[in-house]
Amino acid sequence: MTAKRTLTPQDYAKILRRRWLLIVSLALFGPLVGYGGSLAFHSRYTSKSLLLIESQRIPESYVKSLISEDLNMRVSNIEEHILSRTQLQPIIERYGLFKEASRRNSMEALVLMLQKAIEVTPLKPMVRSRDETVPGFEIDVTLDDPRVAQQVCSDIASMFVEADIRQRSQTAQGTTNFLQGQLDDAKRSLDENDVKLAAFKRKYMGMLPEDAQTNMNLLNTLDTQLGAATQAVNRAAQDKAYTETVLAQQIQAWEITKALKPGSTSPLGTSPIPCRSASLTCRIT
Repeated sequence: MTAKRTLTPQDYAKILRRRWLLIVSLALFGPLVGYGGSLAFHSRYTSKSLLLIESQRIPESYVKSLISEDLNMRVSNIEEHILSRTQLQPIIERYGLFKEASRRNSMEALVLMLQKAIEVTPLKPMVRSRDETVPGFEIDVTLDDPRVAQQVCSDIASMFVEADIRQRSQTAQGTTNFLQGQLDDAKRSLDENDVKLAAFKRKYMGMLPEDAQTNMNLLNTLDTQLGAATQAVNRAAQDKAYTETVLAQQIQAWEITKALKPGSTSPLGTSPIPCRSASLTCRIT
């Protein structure tokens, strides 16, 4: 086994003297060959656009999100809609893309070419967590003209934003309509219950639980009035008994007076018979 020898500057000089023709040829003709080869290929320009997805700022513990669909699925659905023929054909016609290929290819082929020129790459989260949704995605548009590539990339990004806003608006409007319907049904049911409650209160007025205190107050008032009326009846009964006694005495005295002959005096003498009651005062002589 031979040991490797370290090359000295003299060795490099010998190699240069032996290979100088090859080195000079590569130095002179290499750039020319590379430039000629580059002319055989079309220039391709890539325009990039980065779209970041902003999550809901208010915690879901306070406000429930209206968008229940998975974010990755929603982005995929929007991408399929944007890259469809109905969306890409107007762009091809607006900027006159693929003029040479349009002479021998159909619109479906041109749309397929533009779809291949557009690449949507999701961005992976920097921190791995339970929420595996992408924080955004990058749109790459590769075309022959840099200005057209930039314009097409801008249009595609705008279409993504508009589609997302339109989808959110439709979801929010659908949710609003559903909640409004539920609110109308609840209000209608509440109005019906109010009517039934009013009819029930009219039917059982004074017998409801909330009328207990009012009924107790009314009962106390009536009991007080009953006591006063009872006392008044008792006093009236006493006055009646006294009056009946006095009246009986007066009738008896009148009958005796009537039975006497004219000119005779009353056996009772001339003393008056007083009668006094709460409602009658009389004097018989």
